Amino acid sequence: MHVGLPQVEAQWTATAAAAKALGHKWVIVASVPGKSLTSLDGLKDLAKRFNDAGARCRDAGMRFGYHNHNAEFRPVVEPTGSVLPLDVLLSETDPTLVDFEMDLYWITNAGQDPLAYFKKYPGRFKLAHVKDSGGAPKHEMRDVGAGTIDWKTILRQSKQAGFQHFIVEHDEPKDVYASITASYQYLSTLEF
Repeated sequence: MHVGLPQVEAQWTATAAAAKALGHKWVIVASVPGKSLTSLDGLKDLAKRFNDAGARCRDAGMRFGYHNHNAEFRPVVEPTGSVLPLDVLLSETDPTLVDFEMDLYWITNAGQDPLAYFKKYPGRFKLAHVKDSGGAPKHEMRDVGAGTIDWKTILRQSKQAGFQHFIVEHDEPKDVYASITASYQYLSTLEF
């Protein structure tokens, strides 16, 4: 279930009740305000808030997670050097409390390598958003298999990543049913 961080922090009782009623196992924060990702102090504070949310979810019998977009890969420049927001969030959160839902389109859109993240942070990515990219410079979103992302190589590393669930999506398909059918047909032929 995707929610905003305020729903987890200020409206937890209602959020937990809704998640349980729907049978959700994860409460995922889908995005945060951009200003949260622009300083090391802000990122460390956000990681603490994620840890607190993770403890709430654990106590309610669920897991907490965070979904990336491309903003988490814009460098934050500090006097000690630059850092990527996703690296800070991954290193400052407790793996027993906080999971990550890697959006494979957005990490690719940001020019990053998902395989490098799987290797650096093994087991942290329990869920994956699976959608394809037409490649640089426009990064037009496409049905899975109709773009440039090397799905076979990525999916072969599922165990290292920690993937338990794959969510196939397309943010703005021309035809929802044709899009999911095309993505399913492509993915069902892959052996990994």
